[in-house]
Amino acid sequence: QRYDSEDDAYVVVPVEDDQGPAEATVISEGSSNDSGGTNPLLIAIPALLVIGGIVWFMMTGSSGGPCVDFATTSINQARTCYTDADNDTPVEVTLSGTVTRAYGDYVRLQDESGDIGASGIVVRRTTGPFHDAIGAGDITRGTQLQVAGTLSDFNGLIQINEQALDSYEITGETDVPEPIAIDLPTVASEGLAYESVLIRVDSLQIQGDATAFEEQSDYVVERDGRTAAFRVQRSSETELPGTAVPQAPFTYEGMVGQFNGEPQLIPIRTSDLQVQE
Repeated sequence: QRYDSEDDAYVVVPVEDDQGPAEATVISEGSSNDSGGTNPLLIAIPALLVIGGIVWFMMTGSSGGPCVDFATTSINQARTCYTDADNDTPVEVTLSGTVTRAYGDYVRLQDESGDIGASGIVVRRTTGPFHDAIGAGDITRGTQLQVAGTLSDFNGLIQINEQALDSYEITGETDVPEPIAIDLPTVASEGLAYESVLIRVDSLQIQGDATAFEEQSDYVVERDGRTAAFRVQRSSETELPGTAVPQAPFTYEGMVGQFNGEPQLIPIRTSDLQVQE
């Protein structure tokens, strides 16, 4: 039974002892109508914090945030974590996406996150099962892939590199995402927003008199007096070395990379350059 006095509220609980029935009086938090009792906010705020923590854990898969302990997150969120100047901890993530390019030691993985509706990342492995799966064609364009690893960068290009790839899983096959059509000025001025994303740029020409591409070589593409960097990487990343430089305008359908903040077109396959008839 509960009794309220002017000063305190009491709960009377019947108990028994060796002498028979007795009563025990328990003092509670105060009068039930006492305006000076416990402030409801003192209960509500901690409860909200606990609930918020549970929701955060469910969304990120980790109590430490979206980019630690290999939490599952989007590629855009992972890139944001890595470029965050205040981030002093390793960016350990689990990412899922569709392979847009796979060749040699490299995979480009893309999802639909971010302001442009797509975000991409490089995964590189020079040996081991992941590398062998690329060579065997098990990881190719359209492969749906989940990777877990720690992010790093190479001269600004964000990647999961070598032993930083903790695990991977092929989860299916699908169509390659449609390339995002942009113009050459956008490549030059805003290309970093498209890093490792599949794009399309029409009516390009290679400046100069080169007749065959050489590996680890820089070129310049132009259209209507506007230019952008065009980089042919090592043969472990691209099949272009030794192939003919188009002598007519071509459509570029491939990757955007960067070197220390400068956007670059990074062709992977010879089919990335489609000569216009």
